[in-house]
Amino acid sequence: MKQFSQEFKNSVIERIRNGETQMGVAKSLEISCKTVNSWWRKAKEELPQEQLSAEQEIARLKKLLREREAEIDFLKKATAYFAKMP
Repeated sequence: MKQFSQEFKNSVIERIRNGETQMGVAKSLEISCKTVNSWWRKAKEELPQEQLSAEQEIARLKKLLREREAEIDFLKKATAYFAKMP
């Protein structure tokens, strides 16, 4: 089993806090998603409850923003497609 430094683990946790998915971080670093998930769970346990709920709200809003951006991109493509029709 590969050992990771605490600094590396902290950088992974910070990327997740900034809105990246656990799976996305794991794939980009070529490490197990289970490993990333265990680090994330441990980091969440160490946070005060108020900060945790704020972090959850930020994550929820970032996810909602990504969904809305995807919808806008789809609508732009659909508009361009139908604009080409006679």
